[in-house]
Amino acid sequence: MLMQNVEKVRLDKENREITINGKVKVQGIPEFAFECKVGNYPPIRWVSEYLVREEDKETGIVWDPMLKVEEFVDIVKKLIAFSGKCLEINKDSQWLLRPFFSKAHIVR
Repeated sequence: MLMQNVEKVRLDKENREITINGKVKVQGIPEFAFECKVGNYPPIRWVSEYLVREEDKETGIVWDPMLKVEEFVDIVKKLIAFSGKCLEINKDSQWLLRPFFSKAHIVR
């Protein structure tokens, strides 16, 4: 199963799990992995939506990252660690940003 190509991914934020190809589950994803956002999306959501095989019905063009399930799981683990570090850095750096966002520094 781990050596099969990733065909379908389902991200379940409520149960904090990802199901890959309907058979392999990554469970117990920490809540912070959904809180960390790069742009408007959590990275874990982005890979769940865009690192899967997809064929455009009109053109027939196939997007296929050709990832194995094992590689996808590894990416998910790395993104969980990345998300934790990002939130930690953000929390630790809030004291640096506070003066810049006080009312005294807002220019209208």
